[in-house]
Amino acid sequence: MFFAREPDGGPVDVVEFRTGCGACLSVGPKRMVESGGKGHVDALFKVGSKSGAVEKSVTVVMADASGARSEQVLTLRAVVPELVVVSEKKLQWRVGEAGVTRSVEVTMDWERPIRVMAATSTRKNMEVSVVEVVAGQRYRIDVTPLELQGAQLGMIRIDTDCPIEKYRKHVIFAQVTR
Repeated sequence: MFFAREPDGGPVDVVEFRTGCGACLSVGPKRMVESGGKGHVDALFKVGSKSGAVEKSVTVVMADASGARSEQVLTLRAVVPELVVVSEKKLQWRVGEAGVTRSVEVTMDWERPIRVMAATSTRKNMEVSVVEVVAGQRYRIDVTPLELQGAQLGMIRIDTDCPIEKYRKHVIFAQVTR
């Protein structure tokens, strides 16, 4: 929402919207606003891979009856939730130690259930299992090395059924170090 102020007391026309980034997909409507009146702007922003606190700006360009222009910058502050959170990005063991199971938690933060459909390893000697803690909300991925004789690095791919593509696939690393 913004307030239209015209020194002569007449209405202003919203003639243009400007944004500082390509993430703004649409903005509007352009219309007349009475001086001192309230207007509103509907803006659709693409958040892409962003999560957490996000700040975006839209400049509203207005013209009075004589054509003189004025601008007002509107700032949108929002918190974009991370719908699927993986507790750790790397599990690590040492060469020669016992091959104990290490785990990561996968937590869903959405009003609809999101399920972990599968978790697989790029290494045949890393056993992976998915444990459902709370259906559609919390899962545990257990990774157990079958042998720890040499240094190695592998990836564990976690697939979810999230309808938003950027949250469907996650990767953690499983590393054996010297």
